[in-house]
Amino acid sequence: MIINMTSLLTKEEKDDIQSLENRCNVVEGLKNKAYLSSEINFNKELPCFFMAYDHGKLKAFLTAFMPTSEVAEIIAVTAPKARKKGYFKNLFLFAREILLQAGVKKVLFQLEPNGVAALKAIDSFKPNKLERSEYTMSCKQRIDDGASNELVFKVLKVEHKDEYIKLNNEIFEDVGDNEKLVNAILNSDTRVAYIAYLGDESVGMFNLAYEEDMAYCYGVGIIKKYRGKGLGKQLMTFILDEGLKHTNKIVLDVDSSNPAAYNLYLKCGFEVDFQVDYYLYDLESKLDIKYE
Repeated sequence: MIINMTSLLTKEEKDDIQSLENRCNVVEGLKNKAYLSSEINFNKELPCFFMAYDHGKLKAFLTAFMPTSEVAEIIAVTAPKARKKGYFKNLFLFAREILLQAGVKKVLFQLEPNGVAALKAIDSFKPNKLERSEYTMSCKQRIDDGASNELVFKVLKVEHKDEYIKLNNEIFEDVGDNEKLVNAILNSDTRVAYIAYLGDESVGMFNLAYEEDMAYCYGVGIIKKYRGKGLGKQLMTFILDEGLKHTNKIVLDVDSSNPAAYNLYLKCGFEVDFQVDYYLYDLESKLDIKYE
């Protein structure tokens, strides 16, 4: 077994990871996919991709997504015929050492409810608890209800940077390094952010990341004092209208702790594609990994 780790994947490494992930998802009926970029990690130089090889073939990988130094989100995949041979255990030990050295003390394991192998694996990690669930939803249809839209939208540019950061801080908590998040958008060919205005006041925002035949929507929000006034639907109407000009499907994630957003997305035509559960684990806990 040879383990490689990196903060930036080559095209060959990315292709190998996606191929293994796709094969395993087909076998187990899963849909979640690892995020294969370090561009918005709190430290882009920190290794976050860990790959285990045998005779030159990728047998398992582990990814750590860490937009803040508080917690890393972990996805791990092992080829079905390579399980119980120590691949996951060794990948996790490598990742654990790197994360602890960087001051990251907690991880969230991402697992789908029907991912039997993964659920067995995290049973070895005690104590752990189900922190929350997240639903990936998608929509392929614009909203055409004839309603007027009071909001005006502007694409994020360099001159809006401070305004975007202030708005992001007002809407969200634990957003990580705002400067890095904004720069990642401004320097990307596939990402675009919008600020929503009601009159002269900036009241909302969202981001779109285009990927092949879909656009991933994230960072959607309205400032607190304007919530419950119908602006959320106006925001979603524009998101679907704008996004579907350029792609076939809009995809987003919504947390189980946010029923208002979940119900809004349902009303706007989104459907649940799959669920991911997040299990919290303290990296400073005593290790007793029985499942490999």
